[in-house]
Amino acid sequence: MGKQKKIIWVIAVTITTALLILYGLPASGTEYYVDYENGSDLNNGTSPTTPWKHCPGDERATDKPAMTALSPGDIVNLKGGVHYRGSFSITWSGEPDRPIVYRTAPGWGTGKAVIDGSVPLTGWNKCTSQAECLNNTAWPYMYYKDITIPAHLSKMPGLSILLHQNDKLLVTAQYPTSTEIGYQTTNNYYSVPPSAVTTSTLTDYRLAQLGGKILVGKYIYLWVQPNEVAMSKIIDFNEKTNTITWADNLNVYTDRNSLYAVANVPVPPAFERPGTYYLDENESRLYVIPYDYADINSSQTITMSVLPSGINISGAYVLVDGIIIQKQSGETFGQGNSVNVSRSATNCVIRNCEIRYTKGFSGGYSTNSWADGVVVENNFFHDISGNLRGCVFGGNNVIIRNNVFDKQARTVIYSSGAKNSYIVGNIVRNSKGVHGNSITVYQGSENVLVAGNVVTNSNLATFEDSTNIIWFNNYIENGITCWGKCEKTIISNNTCLFGGINIYSTNEKLIVNNIAYNFNGEYGSTNIRSYRRDMSSIFRKSARIPAEPVLDLNKMEVINNIDFVYIDDGYENIVKQGDILVFSGEGVKRTVSSVTRVIFGGNHRTRISFSPNADLGPYIVSVWPGDMPNLEYDVHLKMGSAAIDAGVNAISFLPTSVFPIYDFNKDLEGVYRPQGSAWDIGAYEYSVPGAPNAPKNLQILPNGVDGK
Repeated sequence: MGKQKKIIWVIAVTITTALLILYGLPASGTEYYVDYENGSDLNNGTSPTTPWKHCPGDERATDKPAMTALSPGDIVNLKGGVHYRGSFSITWSGEPDRPIVYRTAPGWGTGKAVIDGSVPLTGWNKCTSQAECLNNTAWPYMYYKDITIPAHLSKMPGLSILLHQNDKLLVTAQYPTSTEIGYQTTNNYYSVPPSAVTTSTLTDYRLAQLGGKILVGKYIYLWVQPNEVAMSKIIDFNEKTNTITWADNLNVYTDRNSLYAVANVPVPPAFERPGTYYLDENESRLYVIPYDYADINSSQTITMSVLPSGINISGAYVLVDGIIIQKQSGETFGQGNSVNVSRSATNCVIRNCEIRYTKGFSGGYSTNSWADGVVVENNFFHDISGNLRGCVFGGNNVIIRNNVFDKQARTVIYSSGAKNSYIVGNIVRNSKGVHGNSITVYQGSENVLVAGNVVTNSNLATFEDSTNIIWFNNYIENGITCWGKCEKTIISNNTCLFGGINIYSTNEKLIVNNIAYNFNGEYGSTNIRSYRRDMSSIFRKSARIPAEPVLDLNKMEVINNIDFVYIDDGYENIVKQGDILVFSGEGVKRTVSSVTRVIFGGNHRTRISFSPNADLGPYIVSVWPGDMPNLEYDVHLKMGSAAIDAGVNAISFLPTSVFPIYDFNKDLEGVYRPQGSAWDIGAYEYSVPGAPNAPKNLQILPNGVDGK
């Protein structure tokens, strides 16, 4: 190990004593009770029999709660199961052992209290003729009513209005449709060549079929640089040329086809499916085709979100505990957020909450924290739609821990300039929005530990323009990528599928004990190369991934990383004898000794042999039994795997003192390393099935299920 370098860390993380004390909820002050359905602001609010209607901090509160200033130790209890239709700001500060608490009241009501940004819409008109309802052929299934469009939805209400039938999202009338209900994907958009698009126009014969002149005043979704879906209002249609013009100048692609869809269009094929709506912005009239063609006046509830935020925190030492926060929406940055923690709100905790059914545009977030000493833990985030990020944070000493994120529109966990912080133990799943990553550490973040996270059926994890970033013990489908400008990076004991590990322009980096299919790199001069592989011969079900060469590495230690040696047929002329391709052991680079064409897994493949021999063979167990819509993998090590006892003890490389609340001696599931003679490679340490230390199955929870 003499040639290996250890990255030197000079800044230590400190977690404030005050924050740790906050969890225990020691001495309390006055307890207040809030029942939005049956309470009154004239009550004293100090017992479940005399509750207030509104919380302190709600601008709509009157009388007692409006005049109440909370003190350290005070607790606001919300009745379980009641929908609090409003929002509030927590401006008061607690103390280290006496936080201000907003929570679901223990033993009062049923289930969690709900902070709800929506109102029910009643009194729907059932269409009685085609002429009555937009001249649309789907009129027999259609309902309509006049509404008041929320004032903050002024730019594009036809897209940004948030509607639910019961708790199922209604989507705007769009064609071609997105493959995801909550956010835009471009897989099935219409495609046109660069010559058909300018920054404000698009020409396509299909526009006439989509509505022609009717498209004026409606919207285009357009895939633009850099991998974004932009929205703009259509202001003209030229019938002679089949050209639409929109209001904004968009950064269109000039070197590839543009992809587009039209939205909030009142005629087929856009508006004819159950679960869709059309908003006439001029008349403020809303048309809906309900799911299952249900009678929405008798058996269903349609809600419309009217508030841009839920809970706003600007005080210090505040705890929000065990509350459902839902159905906030907006158009601009900061709208559509369920919980907003301002920079002044130090040492606050958001825990045991469910944050769901929010929608926003312009790069907003469902929950954010720009403050120091914030903890976001044991929450369930799901069904975040539009263009909204999940959990965004900056500040010092922040902990994002043990949360479940499901179906997020854009980047799920986003670190923006965070210092001395943790992203640990989270589950991210089913989140593949355009320009959305699973976990991102960006914009000058420093000393951030990303460890023990499980990412499935979601986009890759990324980091950029940051320093001292540790990726340890993660299972991440689609891999980990650094886009550049990073210093002092350690990537250790991760298991990455499909996307591998990609590091661009990073100084002082150490990669050790990882399992990485599609291990790619682009660095500079050391001449270590790797290629994408077809994994259909390794797993029971898997898409074939074509091989493609990548560039060289630069100033990098690569220790004990396993990679396969079969790539797609036809690459014999790309990989040549003498190339340095696979590395294992103490920084040893594997040199290609031969390249042959073979039958492998029933298909022709290119086989790469090495000097010395590095034919490692398969080492991961097969896919879970049965057919699944979204294929999940069991990535524990197989008995006899080449990864067992093949790693190095990474403790000497890891800055354990910098991150004192994380145990680096355990694998992703808490199994101590080593179980054998040495550390195993990857995120999971192997132990004999049935033994006390045997790892549990990787828990991939069904869509929309809170598994905590």
